[in-house]
Amino acid sequence: MQKRIEPVEFHPAQQGHPDTLQEGNKPWVAIVIATLILVAMYGVFVWLPTQVDPTGSAVIQTDQAPSTLAQVQVPGRVVSQPSNQNSELSPFEQAQLEKARKEAQNILEQILLQQEVLQEAKIELWGQAPYELALASAQKGDQHYRDRDFASAIAGYSDALAQLTQLTDSIPALAATSAIRATDAIETFEELEARKQLALLEALAPNHDHIATLTERIDALPSVAQLYASARQSQSQANWNDAKIAIDAAAKADPKHQAVNLAQTEIQAAWREAMFEKTLGQAYAAISDNEFGIAAGLIQEANAFKGSNEALNQAKATLTLAETTATLRRLEQEANIAIEQEDWQGVIDVYREALDVDPSIQFAQQGLPLAQSRLQLDQEIDAVLNAPERLQDRAIAAASERLLDRARTVTPAGPALTLQIQTLKNLIDNANRVVDVRIESDGLTHLTLLRHSNIGTAQGYQTRLRPGKYTLRGTRVGYRDILVNFEIKPEDTDLRVFAACNEQI
Repeated sequence: MQKRIEPVEFHPAQQGHPDTLQEGNKPWVAIVIATLILVAMYGVFVWLPTQVDPTGSAVIQTDQAPSTLAQVQVPGRVVSQPSNQNSELSPFEQAQLEKARKEAQNILEQILLQQEVLQEAKIELWGQAPYELALASAQKGDQHYRDRDFASAIAGYSDALAQLTQLTDSIPALAATSAIRATDAIETFEELEARKQLALLEALAPNHDHIATLTERIDALPSVAQLYASARQSQSQANWNDAKIAIDAAAKADPKHQAVNLAQTEIQAAWREAMFEKTLGQAYAAISDNEFGIAAGLIQEANAFKGSNEALNQAKATLTLAETTATLRRLEQEANIAIEQEDWQGVIDVYREALDVDPSIQFAQQGLPLAQSRLQLDQEIDAVLNAPERLQDRAIAAASERLLDRARTVTPAGPALTLQIQTLKNLIDNANRVVDVRIESDGLTHLTLLRHSNIGTAQGYQTRLRPGKYTLRGTRVGYRDILVNFEIKPEDTDLRVFAACNEQI
């Protein structure tokens, strides 16, 4: 606790009195005593009541009082009794003296108020030297007060009050400075200095807005400093994952720490670059293994780390080319398998898919026309094989022979085509055979071999027919018409067919 300035106690000046009076002066002694009694009565019953403030109740307590006045407690204020020396002054002079004394005491009261404010603000922590200078000025005023030099006392007190007021007025600025210095100490991880400045701030401005935040930041400072150091160490070792974990934790513990935030920005950028390179390398490895889905996902992750850039675009182009190449290679293999299986429609579908992927791909450009030609040949042969009876028509048989010749030019001929060629040849050979057929009747029925010849009413008719299905139509007046179907097989010989109308109408 600092030394308080207290008003000094006033002791009236003591005048010396001779122990004995000369015998010739005794009448004058009585006169002097009577005069003093009258003056005292005037002071007590007339002047003193006019000096009492009936409204106040505070009393200034002092340890020391000026040496020229004695304190008297009255309700509301301190009233001084004039000494014997004052009684020698005129009432006007006494009033002027009392006015000066009151002014000095009023200034002294303000000094005491300023002193209390400064002591509550712990002046010893931040302004001890100027505070002691102010006290010295006040003590000089005390001395002048004791000497009844009230003008000098007022000057001394005013000087002290000005100095104390200046100290009090500087509190807001000092508080702001303490807050700044505490923040600066936090930024440089100086915990002791930060706590020192925080204590000063709490003394200067107990209700300052930054106290709670600074307290929280300082409490977290040891952990933040440790995490920051760990992050920097991992950074020096290019261990970006650990560096990021540590600096992120530090930033979370103190989001307002500028050094940590700058380090976080720096480390996160380096971490993103490292993760970008690592992920892109993994993407290229996946491309080499034809794991295109995995590669695409890794490229997407790399994009999240760094965004679009030349390296990423090159990786995307590499993936696209690899996917295209792999797709075309797969399609070519599928086409070859389909060719081996003589699945010409499947070959055509694969070639068209390949051309959709790359219109300039040569195996599809060259293979598609051949596949289409083979499919057409296959379909034409199947049409004959599925309707062999049509070979009865000599024109169709001739066309089928030409088709057979065209099929025999295909090399290499796969098992399916070879079987088609042999089957077609057998059908054509069978269709070109001629079988002896005798058609017999009753000689009364008129016979017609549909789509072939008109036989008439002969009882026997000999002809040579190619294998196939035939129909005889018989008519006779008065009888119901007949139709007789018969089939000639290639292995048949000397076939006989009878047809006659027997059912009368």
